[in-house]
Amino acid sequence: MEGRAGIDIETKHKGGRNMTPGGGPVKSQQTRERIVLAALALSCAAIYLRLTLPSLHAGWLPLDDLPQLYHIRGGRHLGDLLGRDVFGFFRPMKNLLFVGFDMLSQWGMAGVRLLAICVGACSAAGIYWFLVSLFRSQTWALVGTMLWLLSPTTLCGICWLSAVNITAMTGLIGSAGAMRELALMRRGVRGCVWGLGAVGCLVLALACYEGAVAAVPAFVALDLFLHPERFTSRVGTLRRRVVALHLVYLGIIAVYLGAYPLLRGAGAIHGGKFSGASAAEASFASAYFFLQHLWAWVWPFGRMAVLGAYISGEVPLWRLVSSWIILAGLAVATVGLRRRHPVCSFGVAWFLICFTPMSNILGSRSGPYGEYYLILPSVGLAAAATQCLRRLFAGIGRTLTLLRISAGLGLLAWRLAAVAEAAVRADIWTSPAAIWERTLRTFPNAFGAMVELAKLRVAAGDYVGADSLLQKALEIAPDLSGALAVKAVVTDRTGDPLKALGYVERLLQDQPGNPWALRFKGYLYEDRLGRPEEAGELYRRAVQRRPWNLYSVDAAQAWACWLATRGRRKEAIQLWEECLRYAPHDPVIHYNLATAYRQEGLSPDQAARHAAEAAKHGLRGAPGPPGGQRR
Repeated sequence: MEGRAGIDIETKHKGGRNMTPGGGPVKSQQTRERIVLAALALSCAAIYLRLTLPSLHAGWLPLDDLPQLYHIRGGRHLGDLLGRDVFGFFRPMKNLLFVGFDMLSQWGMAGVRLLAICVGACSAAGIYWFLVSLFRSQTWALVGTMLWLLSPTTLCGICWLSAVNITAMTGLIGSAGAMRELALMRRGVRGCVWGLGAVGCLVLALACYEGAVAAVPAFVALDLFLHPERFTSRVGTLRRRVVALHLVYLGIIAVYLGAYPLLRGAGAIHGGKFSGASAAEASFASAYFFLQHLWAWVWPFGRMAVLGAYISGEVPLWRLVSSWIILAGLAVATVGLRRRHPVCSFGVAWFLICFTPMSNILGSRSGPYGEYYLILPSVGLAAAATQCLRRLFAGIGRTLTLLRISAGLGLLAWRLAAVAEAAVRADIWTSPAAIWERTLRTFPNAFGAMVELAKLRVAAGDYVGADSLLQKALEIAPDLSGALAVKAVVTDRTGDPLKALGYVERLLQDQPGNPWALRFKGYLYEDRLGRPEEAGELYRRAVQRRPWNLYSVDAAQAWACWLATRGRRKEAIQLWEECLRYAPHDPVIHYNLATAYRQEGLSPDQAARHAAEAAKHGLRGAPGPPGGQRR
């Protein structure tokens, strides 16, 4: 029997004898199940650690993108994220989570690895909670959790370490599992515990990431899809409600994948402006993006720049049409097979509906770094795969066979992990330059990949190569903000600050409050064009909006130095002290504060403390110039 009626197929012995309370067979069966659970849990943890730790060490984790999130490099802080919230009520909880993540990340790579392990463990706990309520079996819930946790997209998403988003999504899954238990009418103390768990997980999800709330109505609709009989006892009414529910289900998919991008416009598909793509074209491509995500659950590598390929016309029409046909077939199959295979249909339907709110970001990070947005929809695929395995093993000696097969799969996965580790260490997949070059060979007009590769070439000092890539990207997408920003930097470093100023002006026309653009324009005025008085106003504008992000903190430091050079050290001290809230371990800020306190004759203790903090990170010596240490 399926798990839909709350009956566990493992509550019977071989031969059809029912388990009797207190008898020998009961204890024997329970002991074997506990052995299986322990073996599965240990093998899952071992494989997970084997897969994640070398990946974090060798480069799956993009450290160049982390300064705005963690204290890995440059003493940055999480201030740019503290303003993201649905309701101000949740801000203290979210800030507390950020502080915890930030404290771990201060330990360097060891902290990052520990953080990845913690995120994986918490995520697995939330998924396990949900699957227990679905399968009514701890063993099969653990199997499903293993399939989910060890899938490439989940591993890559955790290596990407968007810890706040992952915590929110798995918290939402835990809330969904608790709500299912309440729907099954658990009462008394245990019901109260489940209810508190549901509320706590939902608050955690709301506090971390507002986008995760999009899956709440999806879960409610899918629970009705799986158990419509709870809501009426009349056969005729039940049949009509099931038909109506199927229509609602198909409508949700159609609206999200079709009308949603059409109504929001092409810019919402990737979060930026694109040349040559209308909203209707972007809507038509949504099924193709969906299938790319589906394939990425099995093998995520080499699926980057999908949107850029579509925008530039490199995806043929037949592939776009066939994607819609496949998607329609999956949707209809989940409706048609709901009676015979309810849990499998539930899993596929979960993936279809929970994926669609995330489908507008497909093209950005669906490569070897993985796509952490896929972690939520992947639960449905893991549940469907687990139910297939459950039916496969239903007619044989379940416990011993499952133990043997789990051990065999564990050894195989361990060996594959070793192969993956060797490939990672050889930079076959993880060298950033090789990744983007391979992407451009596959999709020659993928302008997003051009910008990323140009950044790497700028860091390596290859300005000519970076300039050629940026020029091509701007020909395809003239208003691409990332390309304009990098182009301004390249032009300035090659000795043409006036031309660089023109690119910054173009960027500010579209984003007048962009703190990076205002900071860079101020730098050009102050250091390159000999107009320092105008630079101060630009720095002031860059820090007006609070909370600050990474670039606002840089602008604040530049403004503080600008004020200090004009004798306004008390104002500069206030700015540097505020910068410390976002970057408490930045040695440059500590050095400048020590210098300013000494020069003003204020608080010798504070000056000594800041000097000691700066010395910890290698900044020593006598007080610097009146303007302070510049970056």
